[in-house]
Amino acid sequence: MAKPPEQAEVENSIQFLSSLGLTMAYVERVLGLPQRTIMRWQAGEYSAAAIALLRIVCAYPWLLQVAENHFDERMSRKIIIEQAANVLYRQREQPDLTEHAEELREE
Repeated sequence: MAKPPEQAEVENSIQFLSSLGLTMAYVERVLGLPQRTIMRWQAGEYSAAAIALLRIVCAYPWLLQVAENHFDERMSRKIIIEQAANVLYRQREQPDLTEHAEELREE
């Protein structure tokens, strides 16, 4: 029997966080979740809120740093600025393919 899509999403999200070197105990601790919550999610005991939380944390893993710093406003700003700088730096390093695509169309 195939797993529901939500269950696969939960499992994939947990695998992604693990691939970043994060332990589930760490994730639970910084988010203030009871112990073994993520294990229960893996076993199929999850809610829509759990899926939403995993989506947010997977999209923005640096939010765990914010949580680890107890959502301190000063630290949160610092982390957000660092993450924005990282994104901008990576975009700067990637070639702009739109110019190349226009050149190819002209040929």
